[in-house]
Amino acid sequence: MSVQVAERDARVEAVGDAFFDAASRLDSNGMREALVECSAVHGVDVVVADVIVPALRRIGDLWEEGRLSVLHEHVASQVIRSVVDDFGQSADREGRPAVVLACPPGELHELPSHLFAAMLRVRGWVPIVLGANTPWRATVRSLSSFRAQACLISGIRAGSLASRGAGLSRMARSVCVLCVSLSSRLDPRIVFSRGSHSQPLRARGRAASSGARRP
Repeated sequence: MSVQVAERDARVEAVGDAFFDAASRLDSNGMREALVECSAVHGVDVVVADVIVPALRRIGDLWEEGRLSVLHEHVASQVIRSVVDDFGQSADREGRPAVVLACPPGELHELPSHLFAAMLRVRGWVPIVLGANTPWRATVRSLSSFRAQACLISGIRAGSLASRGAGLSRMARSVCVLCVSLSSRLDPRIVFSRGSHSQPLRARGRAASSGARRP
């Protein structure tokens, strides 16, 4: 590892620590400043993959241990969403391809969709976020309504996605479908560094067989 990379990693880790410290104090301004400043220096990918995702895991672990409350997780999530929803919004949407992002039925955590949407916007896509607990029929209808070229189904628990193979296969007959979970050590950048996939991605970024067609 070069000295430059090591120094960069140290700076990003310090940002992550600053964000977590602010979250533990319920300091919304401190959390927001850490994310905005990191994005300006290192870009959206680093903010999402190296700051936000590790911080959310850390907050979740401490909540399970009883050292932080649900309030901490909710406040941090709301700050994250308010910040990442602004990333890339100034870009011209004309002529850019649309991608639908949705949570499967029963999945109530929609924050991952907003994280992926931010990463997609800076890559030239127009993300359409449908939100939590979206019926399959509504997701399928949105693909034609928005003339989407891809669909990303996200959730917290990989199990909530693995059991949806039939619905995913039906959607994949018309567009590229990606399926991702943030329940493990999956790096969100994997989804966008490999190009288009029509197979769901398991935890750790490995393609899973689901009957989805290849592009």
